[in-house]
Amino acid sequence: MAVSFGIALAGDGHGKREAALPDPGMLGLLIKGAYFSAKMALYHTPLRMLMVLVILFPLFAEHKKNINFLSVTLKAAGAWFVVVIFHTYFITYIMGDYGPERAWSFISFCNVMIAGWWLYHCSGMLNVMLMKILSWGVSMVMAFTLFKQLNTLPVYHAYVKSISTKEVNFDPEKVPDSGLLHRVTMGMD
Repeated sequence: MAVSFGIALAGDGHGKREAALPDPGMLGLLIKGAYFSAKMALYHTPLRMLMVLVILFPLFAEHKKNINFLSVTLKAAGAWFVVVIFHTYFITYIMGDYGPERAWSFISFCNVMIAGWWLYHCSGMLNVMLMKILSWGVSMVMAFTLFKQLNTLPVYHAYVKSISTKEVNFDPEKVPDSGLLHRVTMGMD
């Protein structure tokens, strides 16, 4: 990861991007970083973490380990908060604001690793019936997301194709929702 980050940092695109992004200053960095960290912890993560726990639970369901539940939970939560705060401030420092969701992949990776570690130690203390109920809920959320994405993509792809073939002039106000995809065209968001 360090080598790939170094290569990206040494590229021409980094300097051009840095020149185009705002510089929030130290106070702006502290305020925006704190807001981004809080939004990540309170808004973006709970459902994602629940989904990770439910998806990983079958891997650890049979594992019974006698360990202090509170101690392990506090360690996992502490590690997660350190990662989130470090990463959100890092993104805010680089981008001058909170970054797009594609920049959160490191946090997602850490979510999976920390949730796996926590489940390894605590899965024997979780109610299997509750986990099954949650897995149905998570399955419904994933099915809804897939359904929404399947309905969103054709409209977006048709618009991008019509722009590419110059059938329509680009208007940032008329760009349809791209769903979970990164928007291809410039001047949006």
